[in-house]
Amino acid sequence: GEDFFWGRGVEGEIDVNAVPSSIALSNRTIVLGVGQLGIQIWQIESFDAGPVFYYSIDLNGTVQSVKLIDENNLYVSSGSYGAFYIPLDAMEVDTANNVINHDAIIHFAEDLTVDHISVKGNIAALSLGSKGIALYDVTDPLQPIEKGIFDIGYTYKSQFWGEKLLVCTREGL
Repeated sequence: GEDFFWGRGVEGEIDVNAVPSSIALSNRTIVLGVGQLGIQIWQIESFDAGPVFYYSIDLNGTVQSVKLIDENNLYVSSGSYGAFYIPLDAMEVDTANNVINHDAIIHFAEDLTVDHISVKGNIAALSLGSKGIALYDVTDPLQPIEKGIFDIGYTYKSQFWGEKLLVCTREGL
């Protein structure tokens, strides 16, 4: 639905005016993927109170997943519009809580349909559905470098585990 829950039970329900598709948390920053509306950034100012809405970013495509590396570094998979790297500390926000400097957002994998993104260190693994996995070198996240597409079957999601990449495919793990 259009809510996420904070605390216990219905008293912790927070209306986000959208349908969340994914969520990521780092320290006191919460990022919600809200489908065709992009993402929302929330902050936890006190654990005794609910999160506070900070701003939203409208992105092309439909947000499938969000991966928050730390409070300032965010990766987003956006379906047929590829992927985005967003340096949250570089975002400028207007009085209506909308980002006004979209030029700080890095768009990559533009020719791919990205369903999910996992990041560990300098490697980003993009799940591409029927095309498998794409790997990117994100040593400099402002200039991601494609390292190849690997046809390992229909890929849903991946997760780094130690030095390995686990991939959920139609054929299995």
